[in-house]
Amino acid sequence: MADEKGAKSKSSGCGWIALAGVLLIATCKSIMPEREPEELFTLAQIEAKILPDAVAPISKDQYTKLYQKLGPAPFEKANELSRWAAIIAASSTRCDKVEIVEVSDKSEPDHIEWFADCKNGERYEIVDFQAEEEMRSWEGTEDYSKPLLERVKPNSDKLESLPEWKAVSICDETAQAVLKSKNSYDPSGQYDFSKHPTSGRVTIVRGFDAENSFGGTVSSEYRCLLNATSLIEFSVKEPNGWEILYSK
Repeated sequence: MADEKGAKSKSSGCGWIALAGVLLIATCKSIMPEREPEELFTLAQIEAKILPDAVAPISKDQYTKLYQKLGPAPFEKANELSRWAAIIAASSTRCDKVEIVEVSDKSEPDHIEWFADCKNGERYEIVDFQAEEEMRSWEGTEDYSKPLLERVKPNSDKLESLPEWKAVSICDETAQAVLKSKNSYDPSGQYDFSKHPTSGRVTIVRGFDAENSFGGTVSSEYRCLLNATSLIEFSVKEPNGWEILYSK
């Protein structure tokens, strides 16, 4: 019989305490699974994933239009931060080797942007404040080992938020909107659906029948390019080739 003042039953991590023979209190030690030790990397180890010619300086003679668009100071900033844009891509476990880093033509004087392509097809789009944060994070600690910090996800991740049915629905609605006889739109039961992981885009090509201006039924195809957030381009096949009816 348990002592009236208190007794513990022996078990793996748990027991019962009896207080004055009336109240029983369970006591269990928290058994937590052991965490795997986090892998650490030096800056040199991360940069080893960047191919030797991946980051090349740009000159105003080679990139005249970009130099004129950005101006001297932003152009130089684009050069200085290219290394750090490459390091951001190399820090991702989804990138095997950084193959090329280039300043994007979407860059503006107050907004520099790069794309970094990896050998396995992954692409990263990096903006100036991210490159600056990466540079500052290593100031004075370049010889230290740190866990990888994934600042930017690859473009292929954007496709996860664009299910196929939704993409097809957007393209069908666009086709109806551009037709002269919207109610006559009769899509084919089959279509081609192509993913472009590098750019985070998809292309859909689908046949359809619809009435023309003379009331006759004609067969054609549409080609629809879009990403997770918006329609980029919509074309309809004409006898002389593809006619672009919408372009972002």
